[in-house]
Amino acid sequence: VAALLGLRILTEVTDVSVFALNITILLGLGLSIDYAFLIVDRFRKELQTKEVPEALITTMSTAGKAVAFSGLAVAISMLGLLFFPMNFLQSMGLGGALVTALAAIGALTVLPAVLAILGPKVNALRVLPVASNQEAVGFWYRLSTGVMKRPVLVMVPVVAFLVVLASPALDLRLGSPDPSILPSGNEIRVASEQLENDFAPGESTPINVVVQARGDILQPDNLLALDQLAREIEAIPGVSRIDGLANVPPGSIDSLASRFASGDFTRLSVISDLDRNSDEAQDLVRAIRDIDPANGLKFLVGGETAQLIDTNNSLYDNIPRALLFVFGVTFVVLFLMFGSVVLPLKAVIMNALSIGATFGVLVWIFQDGNLAGPLNFEASGFLVNALPMLLFGVVFGLSMDYEVFLLSRIKEEYDRSGDNTQAVAKGLQHTGRIITSAALLFIVVTGAFATADIVIIKSLGVGMVIAIALDATIVRALLVPATMRLMGDYNWWAPRPLKWLWDRIGIQETDGLPALTPALAGEADDD
Repeated sequence: VAALLGLRILTEVTDVSVFALNITILLGLGLSIDYAFLIVDRFRKELQTKEVPEALITTMSTAGKAVAFSGLAVAISMLGLLFFPMNFLQSMGLGGALVTALAAIGALTVLPAVLAILGPKVNALRVLPVASNQEAVGFWYRLSTGVMKRPVLVMVPVVAFLVVLASPALDLRLGSPDPSILPSGNEIRVASEQLENDFAPGESTPINVVVQARGDILQPDNLLALDQLAREIEAIPGVSRIDGLANVPPGSIDSLASRFASGDFTRLSVISDLDRNSDEAQDLVRAIRDIDPANGLKFLVGGETAQLIDTNNSLYDNIPRALLFVFGVTFVVLFLMFGSVVLPLKAVIMNALSIGATFGVLVWIFQDGNLAGPLNFEASGFLVNALPMLLFGVVFGLSMDYEVFLLSRIKEEYDRSGDNTQAVAKGLQHTGRIITSAALLFIVVTGAFATADIVIIKSLGVGMVIAIALDATIVRALLVPATMRLMGDYNWWAPRPLKWLWDRIGIQETDGLPALTPALAGEADDD
């Protein structure tokens, strides 16, 4: 509710996409469940050996810290969408970051207060017994130790499987949304289909060429240059005809001037029989833009195909900056949490693998049209151009969410024992069930979006289900323990200068309580 209020306030200062509401609800429900699960589960375990105040303090200094850093990681990934100069993505990014922050704040403030009031009553009405905090051997422990006995034999097939899933993404085609993404009975879609069926191709989506001359466009030399420009455009394959002032009898100029001319400007409507999202239509627009007109004419090319080209170019141009921001800030946040440069790098690589696999499956389903019947949609031959960036922001954040949950518990065990292999096994034993349960609930929430009538929402829901399922099972249960075993104690390595820095500003723990940094410890001693 607070996030929806925040979106309402945002509408006063900027345009907010209608789909931002969907993202806000989806992330709000999913993350709130995740964070509550993690904290309540840890609190119930701590209650087995501690009184309520001590159990709550330990819970918040461990699980609470994981929630705080997880929320920060998810918010960072959503804020990466602000680098794309499109209102659709920017409003999604703002809405996602806002609801993530509020979910984390609620889990770190309201939930502890509720747990303090409930105390042991939090275990009332329980269906399953509470797992022991000291329990070492269980399904997840045995699974991780089995994986770590043969890490290479596990890692290679898993990585190969993810790469195979990602391979269809090599044929990814991006298109602009059109009425075909709407439900079949939608009035806008019906009207659009009627236009396409009853009129010649391209009539409703012309390529608009706006021409500026030196002086009045109706001057004879400007009209001659305009005729030459039109002839060059007509010579390009795919052009059916051109409507405008070009190549018309002199007696018709005056009657057409009111429609196509204004001062030194005129407009040419280029009609093409090519599909507006096709590669051929895009090549046509590029060919028009490459023409060098005579007599100092200048022109700009617009229309839906030109908009698609410009939007895609804008996306591609800003991808490096967005990735640098998301990866860079995430790396710094994870370094501050774990004091290692290896773990953040591995986290980014594994998340990239799961995201790549998700993109590949989405291309196979929605672009190629597989599963169109069961999922009730019509394949368009492309993915909506904003979808990959939006899905990256959401999925990278959610993947990092589970990564932080798991690694924080592994580090807790490693700090206690100094044994990397045992720390991984115990960390997975303590978090495997809760991560899987949280993932299943998140899949239920996001799975509802897979039933949406609007294709972009459906594809977003399906993509998130795939990503969460891959990440919470194959990646966390198999790839993480395998790579952690191969790296051994190097998992916790950082260059000496960075170790020195982390000792002073990093987030550390001692006996379940936040550790004082050396500077603060010195102040405490002085007191």
